[in-house]
Amino acid sequence: MIHRDTPQNPSQSKAECTKTIPEFINLLSNLESKDQNIRQEKNVNISTLSTFNKPQLQDFDHTFVPSNVPLDFIQTVKPYYDRADEIYTFWHKAIIAYKKFNFTTPLEKLTSTIIEAFKITIFLYKKRKIKTSFTQYFYGTLSGMFSAEKRMEHAAYNPRPQYNWLNQG
Repeated sequence: MIHRDTPQNPSQSKAECTKTIPEFINLLSNLESKDQNIRQEKNVNISTLSTFNKPQLQDFDHTFVPSNVPLDFIQTVKPYYDRADEIYTFWHKAIIAYKKFNFTTPLEKLTSTIIEAFKITIFLYKKRKIKTSFTQYFYGTLSGMFSAEKRMEHAAYNPRPQYNWLNQG
């Protein structure tokens, strides 16, 4: 084994305070020089200021919902969700569910079913039964109700044959 000499300079204790003053001074000097580097313009264009005050999509109320959304649906959703983008999101989910089932019935005739699905979703939301998001639950409820509608539509357009298979002799 090799004998090891004790080090001449023992390591510093970690309890000592670290030097942060030069970093702080460096930051202050950077802030002062930053203000000097910004180009100052005396003439401010009013049109550039108005772009900051443009209303966003979230600011529009129910009166800005597109005309393809039925008024009955808007009136039903409005007390709970007043913004146009939220109302249109629910209607868009209804369109997606409608296209999934390939109905021959037009969407406008199924508006009462969509409104009923929304009311059921609101009821269960108030009872705190919804574990996912409200929109997901609305889509699931609507999908279940549309499947029942599709079965009724299929039965109406494709009647069962009326023959007696027991007495086919």
